[in-house]
Amino acid sequence: MTLGTAVTISDSHLSRRAVPPQGLALFNFVNLLFGCKGNMEFCHNRDFRPRLALFAVIVVLVLPTLAAAQSPLKVRAAYGAMSAAMAPLWYAQDANLFDKFGVHVELLYIQGQPIALPALVTKEIDVLLTSGGSAVPFIMNGLPLTMVANLNNIQPYRLLVAPEIKTARDLRGKKMAVSRIGATSHQLAVMSLEKLGLKANDVTYLQVGGQSERLAALKVRAVDATLINPPANLTARKLGFNEIFDLKELGENFLFQVLVTRKTDSDMKAEWLQRFIKMTMESVRLMKADQQNTIRIIGKYLKETDREALEESFKVHALSMVDYPLVSRTAVEDAYSDALKALKGTAPRNTNIDSMYDNSLLQNIKGEAQSGKK
Repeated sequence: MTLGTAVTISDSHLSRRAVPPQGLALFNFVNLLFGCKGNMEFCHNRDFRPRLALFAVIVVLVLPTLAAAQSPLKVRAAYGAMSAAMAPLWYAQDANLFDKFGVHVELLYIQGQPIALPALVTKEIDVLLTSGGSAVPFIMNGLPLTMVANLNNIQPYRLLVAPEIKTARDLRGKKMAVSRIGATSHQLAVMSLEKLGLKANDVTYLQVGGQSERLAALKVRAVDATLINPPANLTARKLGFNEIFDLKELGENFLFQVLVTRKTDSDMKAEWLQRFIKMTMESVRLMKADQQNTIRIIGKYLKETDREALEESFKVHALSMVDYPLVSRTAVEDAYSDALKALKGTAPRNTNIDSMYDNSLLQNIKGEAQSGKK
């Protein structure tokens, strides 16, 4: 935003401070209204009491609007996993991008979509970076939510198994750790088994928690298999566990990393959300171009110091993020179909796929970029 300069008289000395164009416009209007023309003596000799009354009314009506326009929009944002996939928000916070885009963000970590997604509805948070595959079932069940961006359309998870397990067939009758039944790790586990020629019920699923908890359960042999997100898969492999499946083989049409928010027609909401999406896109762009700083930030949040693991994390997550994160209708349809299978014949409350995502703000951003507006 272009700044002008106004003069402030205080304690018999002059100080200069930057003000926005709206403030300069008001300053110039006051001069015009009182007829001072910058000459305070001329102004002092005039009877401007009627104009003063008019000016008082203008101040009451206009200043609150100007103050609101200059104040950062306050947003509670959350991420749903302790994974490098959440790095765009970490980078944005570390690089002060929230302030740059005029959004005051309180950043939270809420583990597990069954907790994080309802928090959007109850207004405990305003926007969530999470897996779209897990968001869709909640939207189908009636939660008034919508997906407004998809930062990554591939699944980077790896299937890690106990040392004695050599092939997928060896998994029959074994225990697999997931975060929660119905969460992303559970859905992807089922899809992976089916891709490997097994059935969903060929293993027993244990609800263990986040990735750190699942890896810990694998280490102490409380479970025989789990899905691990890089770079933690390198740690598991060094400990002797076998990596038997790379989930990128499931294709490139996933809702892996989506921004989810409440549905509303509020103009104020559209304003902050559009700023938030632009900020996230800028964060992704900077992450890709700033490998060393991105690695440092990922290591800071994951409490990871292994250089090899952090470089792998950058390669798998940061470099696979898209520049223009449109939500693909085909990806939503696939997530919807997968969720229908899990419902086992139960009719969902919401069957309108087009209501589950909204690309309008991204289209606004694209239009602004094409017209040269910043």
